[in-house]
Amino acid sequence: MMKYTRIVVASLTVLVLSAGTLSHTWAKKDPDEFERGQKYAQIYTETVKMDRASLPFNAFLQKNTDMTITQEELNDKIARYTAYSQAFGVTLTPEQAMDKVIEKHLLRKYALEHHLYPSEKEIIQHIEDIKNSYLQDRSPLIEGMMDELGLSVDEFFFDFLRDGYEEELVRLNIINKLKAEHKKWNNESDNDYHNRMIEELQRLIENLKNNSHLLVK
Repeated sequence: MMKYTRIVVASLTVLVLSAGTLSHTWAKKDPDEFERGQKYAQIYTETVKMDRASLPFNAFLQKNTDMTITQEELNDKIARYTAYSQAFGVTLTPEQAMDKVIEKHLLRKYALEHHLYPSEKEIIQHIEDIKNSYLQDRSPLIEGMMDELGLSVDEFFFDFLRDGYEEELVRLNIINKLKAEHKKWNNESDNDYHNRMIEELQRLIENLKNNSHLLVK
């Protein structure tokens, strides 16, 4: 299993997108990063409690599906996007949050159907590796988040970030499947090959979206 020794902050991938398009390495030793982490956590905490029932997400969805997205899950994702947008100055919308929740559910179903879903042991080991990397080079950004959320290191990585790291492993397993199906071209660098497989993954996601319907309940 491929292991990362960096935090992927949910697009910051784990904190916001729950794995996918953006990644973030350890923050520089900048005192302002601690306050930025606190700000993220403050906005997240305030936003996750808001009532989202009036948002026009039903336009994206249709009934008669074997998968459902709970309002709680959607609220959490929107809160992460909102917090990231305001704390880091990157515009991320509720519609993008909805799209990432849909991707997560479709990839989970695909991974289960193709026997690619990581085991509990693999998930725990993956998170443990990332937590240990953090402990070797503590980030003021992460320290600020944990301080404001009132979470211990284990609670932060194994609870608050678990969902994203679990999805990260799902994506890695699917990419490995795609690599087995699409051989490396002559003179293609490892990096170019990996990026090409990421493009293949995105095509797979679009195909799954075009053939599936999800329902927020």
